[in-house]
Amino acid sequence: MTNKMIEAKRLYRDRSLSHWYTSEFGTWQWFLHLAVFIFLLYIWWKMIDKKRIYELLSYGFLVSTISIVLDVIGTELVLWTYPIRLLPTIPRLFSIDLTVMPVVYTIFYQKYPEWKQYIIVATIVALLYAFVAEPMLVWIGIYKLFHWRYIYSFPIYIAIAVFCKWIIMWLGRRSKV
Repeated sequence: MTNKMIEAKRLYRDRSLSHWYTSEFGTWQWFLHLAVFIFLLYIWWKMIDKKRIYELLSYGFLVSTISIVLDVIGTELVLWTYPIRLLPTIPRLFSIDLTVMPVVYTIFYQKYPEWKQYIIVATIVALLYAFVAEPMLVWIGIYKLFHWRYIYSFPIYIAIAVFCKWIIMWLGRRSKV
């Protein structure tokens, strides 16, 4: 059974690479994907408070890690997929998980240190992600839903923001003891 699974993975890899090169790489969606990735990294670097770089990087990496894990779970369970990948060997939308989520979340984490404002902004961002960004990604063909609805994403986006802030604050208090 193991040999059959390895052979199936090799076949999938070869077809996936071929498909990426002939049908994904160089499309307008691929260039948009690349542009958003680079633009958001630039924005993050310009807006980030360099005096708090370790705290903000920790927060951003935590957001990114959770986003990647949830993305892996969702794609492995075939809840959604990404027809356009930035790189052929990374089957998920890691560019979004590595930029859009952590950049936007880090900026509002930095700007709104008080919990009340932070949760309000997290809710607004969750609304925009779930009901504007996700439908737009579906419309332009970068994101495809199978067994998922936008409403499911809404509380998850809020939970990520709240959990990550709580963890970073908890770690900050623990390191001062």
